[in-house]
Amino acid sequence: RSFGGGAAVRGSSMLPPAAAVQRVECGDADYEWLQRQVFSGRRPAVLSGLPLGECVGGWSADRLARAHCASPSVSVHVCASSTVDLAGHRPANTPRNFVFRSMPFAEAVRRCG
Repeated sequence: RSFGGGAAVRGSSMLPPAAAVQRVECGDADYEWLQRQVFSGRRPAVLSGLPLGECVGGWSADRLARAHCASPSVSVHVCASSTVDLAGHRPANTPRNFVFRSMPFAEAVRRCG
């Protein structure tokens, strides 16, 4: 089920059109600048170039696999192809090209890495 009513009524959604999201190049912005230029408008924005420090580095698949996860096991789509044929994206009565598998989070991360 889709929010817009599905493929049968494509183009006739009852939802209002989405507003454009402001994109802001931050450079060396500080809190006060962000507060005046972005946050005070209380609108969604994509912040680019904002220095976030060391937290953005070092996120390798190996490090993520070692991280503590809320769920020891995750359900994933396993597919021999690089494209998964999800429902609604393949002809009717066509078999799936994937299977569902439960596996440890670390194994799922390694398979994606």
